[in-house]
Amino acid sequence: MTPLTPEKGGAWGILGGTFDPIHEGHLALADQIRTRLPLTGVLMVPSWNHPFKEDNCGAEYKHRAAMLEIATERHEGIRVSRIEEEEELSGYTLDTVKALNDRWPRADWYFIIGSDNLQELPKWHHTNEILRVVKFAVGTRYGHDLRIPREYPEDRFVMVSTEIVDVSSSTLRTRLRNGTDDPMVRSVIPGRVLEYIDKHGLYR
Repeated sequence: MTPLTPEKGGAWGILGGTFDPIHEGHLALADQIRTRLPLTGVLMVPSWNHPFKEDNCGAEYKHRAAMLEIATERHEGIRVSRIEEEEELSGYTLDTVKALNDRWPRADWYFIIGSDNLQELPKWHHTNEILRVVKFAVGTRYGHDLRIPREYPEDRFVMVSTEIVDVSSSTLRTRLRNGTDDPMVRSVIPGRVLEYIDKHGLYR
């Protein structure tokens, strides 16, 4: 079977993040937007050089990317892209989406965010330029303001109803300091990822 890639086109989502570590909240957002929009597939792009975080990641890029690949192996339609590392990108969303569009120009791109990020878009680097390359697929979440900031065209946004797994990577990193036996940790991080964390002594 030919591997699923954006090479032949179709509608593709981009879900970026540090994924430090990857957890079921990330996977659920990708899966639900892929099936409900719907999309041909979703590329999960681990941050190689995050412009707003300096040495705050608990695990090196090579480990975060490896855990992401382990976690997505059995998720149909989700792929991992190491494009930020391969092209030594700045970490700004604009540079990443441009690089993906240049590599796979036949694809139609949707950048996936949670609704809690919607009002933060004016603080992003060149948001209007991002919107020229991609649309935003917004995973709606109860209790967050769903108004599109007035400076952006509404037709560049698609709202997608999602059931959010309420967990943060920072909370997981804190709990992982005491090992991988924590019931909460085991409920939201895939088992094979936990095995990888143990093997490499991450987050201790």
